[in-house]
Amino acid sequence: MLGRHFHATGLFGLVVAATLVIGTAGCGSSPGTDLGSEDVIVDIPEEDTYVAVQKITFLTPDPSSRVLVSGTTRVEFDYSDTSDMPATVTVSMVRNTTFQPIVIEADGSGRYSTDVDTTTLLEGNESVLVTIVSSDQRKVSAKGKILVDNIGPKVEVLEPTPLSGGSFIGSLAIRVKVTDEGNKVHNVNVSLNDFEWSWPEEAGTTAEIVDTRTVVTGDDGETYEDLVVPISGWKGGPLVMKITADDGVDGHDVVVDYPLTLVEVPGFVCGEDLALPDTSMMLDKIAGIRLGAASVGDGVLSAPRVRPSWPWFASRKAYPRPCPRSSRTVAAPSSSMTWISSMAPMTSWRSAVPPTHAGSS
Repeated sequence: MLGRHFHATGLFGLVVAATLVIGTAGCGSSPGTDLGSEDVIVDIPEEDTYVAVQKITFLTPDPSSRVLVSGTTRVEFDYSDTSDMPATVTVSMVRNTTFQPIVIEADGSGRYSTDVDTTTLLEGNESVLVTIVSSDQRKVSAKGKILVDNIGPKVEVLEPTPLSGGSFIGSLAIRVKVTDEGNKVHNVNVSLNDFEWSWPEEAGTTAEIVDTRTVVTGDDGETYEDLVVPISGWKGGPLVMKITADDGVDGHDVVVDYPLTLVEVPGFVCGEDLALPDTSMMLDKIAGIRLGAASVGDGVLSAPRVRPSWPWFASRKAYPRPCPRSSRTVAAPSSSMTWISSMAPMTSWRSAVPPTHAGSS
């Protein structure tokens, strides 16, 4: 029998060997010739097929997870090449295409590292891309996942909240929106006087956007509901709404002080503090209380107390007598212009025609 032995070295250094045994009985001899019972093995030399293998293994960032990074971070990896030839290493970013790639000239297999300034990157998920091209133009690449977070949460105070430094009367609705595209929003707290609102309701919850406004879906579509701060019993004067937020990263706590002024509802003569009617038909002066807008364009009325002023009672020698303790002032109707009767104790509102002259009795 005639044997043929060959081998080939392929990827990962696997060696495949085979022996081809060919039966040769009666071949190349006359009938009856016996070549013997022993097989003859003949090695035929052949050229080996060799494939060089390149490999990149990330050390940092950890390839098993998405690593939170900020500031300057180290990118480190091992490079192996079975041919151990010189190569050009390029470190770039997948998402941030404007990032200036970092180029390293490598002598061959080994451990390589470089520092990356993440402050030039967009917030959020990113991948470090390492590409290596050997001198004979073989190429290999690998990615390492990172989460970029260089800034704290963004806090916005939106309508219907009064403008910063503005005033309000009667009621207060607010809206606060907090955003973090990096490590996400972890905590939000809004406080004003004895009012407080906190998020999240369940510990460990995170979100890219936290909004105090809620969306309500009904038969008529979507409607919105904002936070209404209960201000009943509050004294007028300056207030500060404090907003705090964080994204779970050290040094990223955000604190916002938002000043507001509560205009106290005026106390009418011998009456209670009651809400003023919101109407442009009110007189400039009613029962000694001066009316005017708290601030231009905010649609509310303020009524600071001033000394009594009676323009149509100018010729009278005395002001109307004080009201009894039991009297009570009620809110004026907003549907018509109203006047205070000059001849009766000021205990109520009523519609009347103003006196035609100051001397009337």
